[in-house]
Amino acid sequence: MVRLAPDRVPQALAAFNRVWAEVIPDYPASYAFLQDVYAEVYHSELKAESLVRVFSLLSLLVANMGLVIIMAFIIRRKTKEIGIRKVSGATLMDVVRLLNNRFILWIAAAFVPAVPLAWWMMTRWQEHFAQKARLDWWIFALAGLSVCLISTLAVSWQSWRAARFNPVKSLSIE
Repeated sequence: MVRLAPDRVPQALAAFNRVWAEVIPDYPASYAFLQDVYAEVYHSELKAESLVRVFSLLSLLVANMGLVIIMAFIIRRKTKEIGIRKVSGATLMDVVRLLNNRFILWIAAAFVPAVPLAWWMMTRWQEHFAQKARLDWWIFALAGLSVCLISTLAVSWQSWRAARFNPVKSLSIE
């Protein structure tokens, strides 16, 4: 192994080839840069990182679309209840809170078993590496908070639309 100055690589390679030809003239010079060796070794891991990012975003999108569809279905079924609550004096935020509470509890209930499973999977995956990343608690908390925030925004948007609907029209629909 030889350490080369990054700005003098061509001169160093010329000197290397000259010395090699003098010492071992029967064999051609062969060399590789360490950064190229590492790039080749970790090529599959870099591809896996790209795939994980794409599929994570895709699964988050599909999950939120599912939440929006389920929320639209629930709102359709609760149209009369929402209208009665609004006629009885419920505010826009009361209706949104009523519709959001169940989903936030579902997200929290899904988060509790997901954290140990994710920690275990990440620990098993890192067993193959010499250098391991620390899996701090805040990584999982940040992931849970971001999923909860995105999901709450998606559900709140549907709830807000339902709460703005005219109560007279909602009562006359059914």
